Amino acid sequence: MRKKKNKHYTQEEFDALPTKRKSGEVRADGYLFSSYGPQVLKDGTLTIREIWSSPRSFRKSRDSVAKYYRKNKIELNRKRKEKLRAGYGNYRETQKEGHRRFRERNRAARSTAQKERNALTLGFYRQLPEQKRLMIDAFYDCARRVTECTGIKHQVDHIAHIFGDGWHVPSNLQVVPQSVNIRKGRNAFVYAEQAA
Repeated sequence: MRKKKNKHYTQEEFDALPTKRKSGEVRADGYLFSSYGPQVLKDGTLTIREIWSSPRSFRKSRDSVAKYYRKNKIELNRKRKEKLRAGYGNYRETQKEGHRRFRERNRAARSTAQKERNALTLGFYRQLPEQKRLMIDAFYDCARRVTECTGIKHQVDHIAHIFGDGWHVPSNLQVVPQSVNIRKGRNAFVYAEQAA
């Protein structure tokens, strides 16, 4: 049986294909689909062609790729991690910029929310007995001292959020790292693995 010629597509035809072929797909003449690849024809037009291989060369190619990846696994993983880190660094900068813009646009709403929070905490604090107020002050003092000792910013967190079911009382307070407090948001608990 004569080998079939590989199909060529223009970029528009390729983009218009309803489904693309998958690697390993078998043709009527027994050849396996390898991939799509660019090719310049004699008249100078750039096309995308289907690359088909015999079962033997397909297996050989697949085995050589697997062998390469096995041999260079550590180096490839290192490069992949570096690429991810670089991308994450860019993402972090974009995220920070987005947060800054959000704060600027919502300055009035944030100010109102802060005033409500202060009213709930300070207003309730003033009504507590002296002993309870000293205990609350001890939490804030502890957070300040832990921050100074470790160099990691710590905050006093309400276990149950004060905008929810929580109160500004010693039994509802805990000292946690700032990153954990931000991640926790208005959730009821900080789990051990988050605090670690």
